Amino acid sequence: KDFAVTQTGNPGEVKLSTRSSNRATFVFQMTTDPNTATSWATIGQSTRATMVQSGLISGTRYYFRVAMIDKNGQNPWSDVKNIIAL
Repeated sequence: KDFAVTQTGNPGEVKLSTRSSNRATFVFQMTTDPNTATSWATIGQSTRATMVQSGLISGTRYYFRVAMIDKNGQNPWSDVKNIIAL
């Protein structure tokens, strides 16, 4: 929930952000083919609720999702957000 993907203004770069939570880890994933389960790749895992993904190909549509891991394990994946890289 509350997951957003926005342009940073720099070519090939986007910012991912979700609501922060104490003592939680966030797993961010990316794909260009969201309907293929095996295409999702983890691009970051951090206690920070935001990250910047760079190195994206300009004009390509990318799909992102995030899940929070807390004391109860991994929560469900967020809604998938998509953006076309600058």
